[in-house]
Amino acid sequence: MRKITIISGLVVSIFLCLAGEYCRAGDIAVTTAGEFTGRINEDNINVRADANTNSPAICKLPKGESVEVVLERYDWYKIRLPKAAAAFVKKSLLEPIDEKTAKAKAENINLRIQPNQTSAILGRLEKNEVVAILKDKDEWLKIEPTANTFGWVHKKFVDRQEAAAGKKQEKAAAAEKTAQAEEIITEGLIQPYGKVINRIATHKLITKDYSVYLLKGNADSLNPLTYHKVRVSGKIISPTKEKYPVIEITKLEALD
Repeated sequence: MRKITIISGLVVSIFLCLAGEYCRAGDIAVTTAGEFTGRINEDNINVRADANTNSPAICKLPKGESVEVVLERYDWYKIRLPKAAAAFVKKSLLEPIDEKTAKAKAENINLRIQPNQTSAILGRLEKNEVVAILKDKDEWLKIEPTANTFGWVHKKFVDRQEAAAGKKQEKAAAAEKTAQAEEIITEGLIQPYGKVINRIATHKLITKDYSVYLLKGNADSLNPLTYHKVRVSGKIISPTKEKYPVIEITKLEALD
């Protein structure tokens, strides 16, 4: 009896979803591929706002471009937007830090494909999240895509990078295992790292307990926050030749 109830509930859920009553696109028949790095196998491939060919194109990717795949839906991959893309946000929802940088005033601010409120949503900003400004367009700002902005690419145009074999791959896999990325969220004061040849980071973070981390990220976003308190989210990549652990920044929030 319980099995019949569950199946009936699923049928009702699918019906309501298809009718557009409550579910988002992709709630049914979505398979999680697991995050992996892919490579674009043809030139001028569209990244779209949704998983269909009628959806507006966000940008085009060249052959050989690496992409970070986060989800699979039917014949499409959801990817984090590359720097070649851009997003638009209402200027009034951001607080300027300097001419090239701003932070979000509120939670869940929409990032859109075009500078209007009816265009597709690419992602959202959290309060105090820092963004890099590319262009001022009247009431809107064009910004670099953040770690929480996404688009879709047809699966036939993406090859899994791990499909390539050989010693080079084995060596890279061993190095990656040695420097296994560790997720981290921490707060502290940003300071310049100083002039270091072939440096991986331009700034460092000093925490309350005087721990030191190097910051790998957008220097244009970090510069105006020098000597300010921030919250950093990212991954510790810890290259062996560096004196301090390195955080590869995924999100930066200004706290003062």
